[in-house]
Amino acid sequence: MKLFYSKLACILIIASTSITYSFASDSSLGKKDNHSGLKLNQTASNTCSTSHLYSQKSNSALMDRTLTQKECDTIILNDGKTIRVNIKSTSESDVRYTNCENDDTLELIISKNDIKAIQYANGTFEFVKHKSAEDEFKEEQRTHQKEKAARLEEKAVLLERGGTLYENSIYGSFAFGLVMGSGTIFYERIFGKNSSEDNLMFYAKIGMGMMATWDSDGNYVLGQIGMLTGNRSHHFESGIGMLHFYKGFLVDDYKGSPMGKISASIGYRYQRPQGHFIFRTGVGWPEAPCYVSLGISF
Repeated sequence: MKLFYSKLACILIIASTSITYSFASDSSLGKKDNHSGLKLNQTASNTCSTSHLYSQKSNSALMDRTLTQKECDTIILNDGKTIRVNIKSTSESDVRYTNCENDDTLELIISKNDIKAIQYANGTFEFVKHKSAEDEFKEEQRTHQKEKAARLEEKAVLLERGGTLYENSIYGSFAFGLVMGSGTIFYERIFGKNSSEDNLMFYAKIGMGMMATWDSDGNYVLGQIGMLTGNRSHHFESGIGMLHFYKGFLVDDYKGSPMGKISASIGYRYQRPQGHFIFRTGVGWPEAPCYVSLGISF
């Protein structure tokens, strides 16, 4: 367009010069005036040539700048400002990009709430739809319902496959026999979840209690490690650990004897996966000779 106007101006200048020259000739101003008209015409022609050359150079520079300009994506913000970027990825909530102007490799993040539209380097537009407060609330509700359904489904699968037991338990044990009996309270922690193949679990427990015989009694503390097997509600259990009598006549009775240092048990346990009730029975020491336990898991 600039080149067009430049040529038009040159044509007008040359035409004006020709008219002036003709008028000078008709007025018989002589050779001097005729020579002046020719000189004026030549000056106008040189001016047009210079103007045309300048226009060509300007257009060439403009084309060079256009060709060398980088192809970038453009982020249009809500306030109308634009950012020239290289978009790396987009999600429902944000856009990840790098700076296009200075070849920066630092990846930045901008929320889609701040974006009105995106113009990609290939010329396509993407207008960002902003969520209303009502839409966000509904989406949160849907997410919460999905999470709740997933938890219920996971629990159902665990129950169907035998699942896992609650990790913490407290139970009391009463042991009885012909010449002795004992009572013990335990805290137990399961630290090995059941596997998908053999449902093997491990536990550690501590307890304190009292034992009585026909002619003696004593108080003790103990600690055991053991294992549970079985999937669903019925389990085999066994454990072994240390025993210490700290009060009563049994301190002297079992002094130096393995009976005063070792505790053990083996038996049956009923504990339903994700259930709270515990029932135990078996044989052991100091739960001797047979024991029955009731407790809760959590």
